[in-house]
Amino acid sequence: MGGIKNKKGMMIAKEIVQLILVAGLIIAMVLMFTRCSLIIKPNPTVEAKTNFLTFTESVKKLELGEKKTVDLFMIDNSAVIFFPEGEESVNVKVDLKETPDNSDNEMDLFFERPPKCASDKKCFCLFLDPGYKRDYEVNSGILSGTEIKVGLAISDDKAECQEVAYTFVMDKCNIGTPHNIDSYECQNGFVIERKLSKEYSFGFKKYEPYFDNPHRLRISSERKENGVLLSEVNNE
Repeated sequence: MGGIKNKKGMMIAKEIVQLILVAGLIIAMVLMFTRCSLIIKPNPTVEAKTNFLTFTESVKKLELGEKKTVDLFMIDNSAVIFFPEGEESVNVKVDLKETPDNSDNEMDLFFERPPKCASDKKCFCLFLDPGYKRDYEVNSGILSGTEIKVGLAISDDKAECQEVAYTFVMDKCNIGTPHNIDSYECQNGFVIERKLSKEYSFGFKKYEPYFDNPHRLRISSERKENGVLLSEVNNE
């Protein structure tokens, strides 16, 4: 009887060891898979930078009369901006659809030239970490109807910028689906954004004027005599 019990005990012990080994192997595989997933998973910011450089180089290499469609990768709170030479900022006039006090409001956006972009150069820049600063806010005509004009300076000292030899032109000031915007007029240069100023507010007043775009935009680029024309391809 003692021999049978010992044999049975040994078998149980052997099974326990096997189970421990199998469990250890499974845990090791899970940890390895998790680690590999973290390594392989792309960083959206890095992907946006890499794509921006690829996009810009592709457009810069266009020959006169050549036309091609290139993907532009966008992430939330980002923008690509063309700065003409001699301009310290790209200025945009925005007519808002709705405002906190239900008045007819206008808003000015000032996209400031990054330090990497010399003032005597044409630059195409990618904003990934923008900072916001209220430029001004004026209230007038309170008795006869309120008119509020606000200004928002947007800058990114770490912006990725590329000097370009030709003027980049958009067939419109911005592309995508506007949110709380009636009109959006660029006075110089242009902006392509994805939810850039969505979370910005002036005190208790939340304006949220922004454009939404898919993560991957199809942009047509055509080299003309006076520069490069960029236009939106159907991104639906």
